[in-house]
Amino acid sequence: MKTVRMITATVLAALLLAGCGFGQELTGGAPDSPPPLVTVVVLDISGSTLPRRDAYLSDAMTAITGTAELGGAVYVSTVDGLATDDSWQIADRRFTTSVGGNQALARAARRRKAQRLRPRIARLLQGRGQGGSDLLAALGNVRRLLCTLAAVPERRVVIISDGAVNAGDVNLYRQPPRSDVARARLVDHLRGAGEIPPNLGCGGRPVRVWLSQLGAGMSDRATALAVRSFFVAAVESTGAVVVAEGPQLLPGSFTGADSGSRATTGGGS
Repeated sequence: MKTVRMITATVLAALLLAGCGFGQELTGGAPDSPPPLVTVVVLDISGSTLPRRDAYLSDAMTAITGTAELGGAVYVSTVDGLATDDSWQIADRRFTTSVGGNQALARAARRRKAQRLRPRIARLLQGRGQGGSDLLAALGNVRRLLCTLAAVPERRVVIISDGAVNAGDVNLYRQPPRSDVARARLVDHLRGAGEIPPNLGCGGRPVRVWLSQLGAGMSDRATALAVRSFFVAAVESTGAVVVAEGPQLLPGSFTGADSGSRATTGGGS
């Protein structure tokens, strides 16, 4: 009998690791209970990002897989020159598979489930939207979503964009503000015009934000740094905490414990 139980447990674990769909039956928590973590991923599909779509896919999967390992849920949306609605191409995709008390097997099973989303993310990144990137309006969409998720203990936002956007009457691709004073002036102007939303987390614990691919592909390092610095200032003006920014989303910065200081992942040339 002991041998039969061992064989049964081994087969069950193998099926879970193969991603055979037991996750719907083996879940932690009631269906209507909030997940421990939600990650919102915003993908920039404007024309300037075309040369780096493979890197965007890699970063998106880093965020999704990291969320799955932690038993969270993901929302994913694309943004182009028109980000005026609140549609999410992937909404409330939860990763709550459990395998008895074996945490290592459970994490591995959730990683495999997360990888099932890779083809869908790749298809989203094949899109060509309207010209430009309306990332500031996308932040407004994110805020409205997060206001409905106030009960979630931890909320994360991952923005994957080169930052080549128009902000008000300023073209960040060509003329980003290059000093702290100029950045603060532009952020204040955009907040006053309602283009940067207030209080991204809509109350509760501050939202944690990762900014990936900012400045990648720009003409020179100084411009790339100026773009990155502007977006950090803009996001932090909403009360959010920028955990990491740069031209790549590093798995360690996403799955590690809370950090008291921001990580910067290299240059932006």
